[in-house]
Amino acid sequence: PEGGVAFVWWRERRVELIARSGPDDYFLRPNFSPDGRLLVAQRRVAGRPKSSHLWLLSRDAEPRAITSDPAWNDSKAWFTRDGAQILYTRREAAGGDYDLWGVSVSGGAPWPIVTGPTLDHSARPSPTRDEIVFVSNRDGSSDVFLADTDGGRPRNLRRNLRDNDLAPRWSPDGELVVVTRVATDVADFGSMGEGALAQSRIAVLDRNGRQHFETDGAMPDWMPAWP
Repeated sequence: PEGGVAFVWWRERRVELIARSGPDDYFLRPNFSPDGRLLVAQRRVAGRPKSSHLWLLSRDAEPRAITSDPAWNDSKAWFTRDGAQILYTRREAAGGDYDLWGVSVSGGAPWPIVTGPTLDHSARPSPTRDEIVFVSNRDGSSDVFLADTDGGRPRNLRRNLRDNDLAPRWSPDGELVVVTRVATDVADFGSMGEGALAQSRIAVLDRNGRQHFETDGAMPDWMPAWP
């Protein structure tokens, strides 16, 4: 009956709820800041099932909304490598294209990073450089692009009209990107339904777009660079 976001202390077998939510305004996709002190999460807007805004959460402070404009739907948020900014996917609540925006952890108005009459989404900041990888259909298919976090012309890492690329993830050293790849003739690739899962592959690219590896699979991630 009590929902929200919680820390789990597995050695102590203890759960600590740090943010409460109701049955119609729950949190999604919580992600840690680089120093582990904060979380950013989407919070579904009550009464608007396809809309959400971004919230900052911590053990030491009350949850704080950092985007709240009802004209926009904000999702898929990640901290930059210094933890000072958050990059995310933004779309008008009335519908339309997806763009990439940024907002400061300390507050203030969001700003556009990558926009256009295209679908630009799923940005991941580099762990070692001031740049992002993201997914866009600006070249005719769903490809992975590289861009600076302060703007500039995005660069297609590997144009591939036969496949749609999804969910890019940086390696810990910031030199490689792993993506999920689904053929363009698979109808449910955007939602990764049964058809897409049955035919998906994963591929590893470097920052110059050269492919290093490919195998069957979906939605991979990298092992952390633990000490």
